[in-house]
Amino acid sequence: MNDLERNWQRGELLREFIGLRYAPVALKFLGDGEKIPDNALRPRRDLGQHIALCHGFALARRQNKTVYMDKYDHWCWNPLLTYGLVPFEPDSEEMQLITSKMGIEDPEKAKAFVNAFPRIPYGTYTGLLIAPLEQADFVPDILLIYCRNNMLGSLLMAVNSQTGGMVDSSFAPLDSCCYGVIPPMQQGSYRITLPDPGERCRAAVEPDAIIFTVPGQKLEEFFAGVALENSRGFTPESLSPELSGDFARPPFYNRLFESWGLDTGRDWSR
Repeated sequence: MNDLERNWQRGELLREFIGLRYAPVALKFLGDGEKIPDNALRPRRDLGQHIALCHGFALARRQNKTVYMDKYDHWCWNPLLTYGLVPFEPDSEEMQLITSKMGIEDPEKAKAFVNAFPRIPYGTYTGLLIAPLEQADFVPDILLIYCRNNMLGSLLMAVNSQTGGMVDSSFAPLDSCCYGVIPPMQQGSYRITLPDPGERCRAAVEPDAIIFTVPGQKLEEFFAGVALENSRGFTPESLSPELSGDFARPPFYNRLFESWGLDTGRDWSR
């Protein structure tokens, strides 16, 4: 099975499992000289416009387009800086300007916040390839899944089925294109990220959306968990509200309650 076939199967599985309306977004960082697909849309060349990176994500997610963005395509400063497309110089005039516009009242705290941005060393890559997962003919470095909270719960169940552990995240109100991509890529960890105001304005992200990130190192593990939970029927749609007492429960509940001398009741069937 080649990469395109595998990604198509995984995309279809995700849609079946949690009912995604739009495509999961596959990302691959490209270095100098690496081939850019002929079908990739390049915003400045093909649209005559610069766009925000989250807009590029939206073109893949909502319109099923493959997009390539180098530094000349960007219209937002953060990914230029944090993806290593321009130099990061802490005491430069540019950094002082950014620090003053972060909305953080204390200048020293603002400076610390900016200096702590996760970032890729300058010059490591020259651009980013963005594609809907089902059409990606590459192994993603990062997979972004824009979902609702009930969908997120099912994705976390899939992860937990394989790891037996928790997904840890820290949250910021800004720069989701940075925090949702770079820490998972560098740390090989799952991450939950809140879409920032730019994603709401420039990328038409839904008000109830949240971003779940799967790093390339975890794709096999993650999709094994998705397949398992899907086979168990533990999907968002399977969890119907039932605001009543003495509700049906998994059979092992009754075994536990009986062993503790407590009342038992109906077993559920799934």
